[in-house]
Amino acid sequence: MSSTGNTLLRGEADPIVRKLDACKQRLQLASDKGRDIAGEGRDDDEGDRIWRTWCSSIPPIAFEIARETKELVVRVDGIYEKRGEESEDFS
Repeated sequence: MSSTGNTLLRGEADPIVRKLDACKQRLQLASDKGRDIAGEGRDDDEGDRIWRTWCSSIPPIAFEIARETKELVVRVDGIYEKRGEESEDFS
């Protein structure tokens, strides 16, 4: 890909990469929180509530990662189509 193509790719991908990086940070924070909860060793109704709340915080992050990854693929494919190139099909 030429430097022009790289510039175009960077322009299209940077906003998505920033969103994916934010998801990574959210997952890291969730991991830390999960370790803290586990470290408390609570075995009561409040502990169960805390675990349920924590568990329910993970799927939205996963769905955002999937959505942003799909958008990134769409944009990269669009760049290849504009340039008249074929992208590799990884499906």
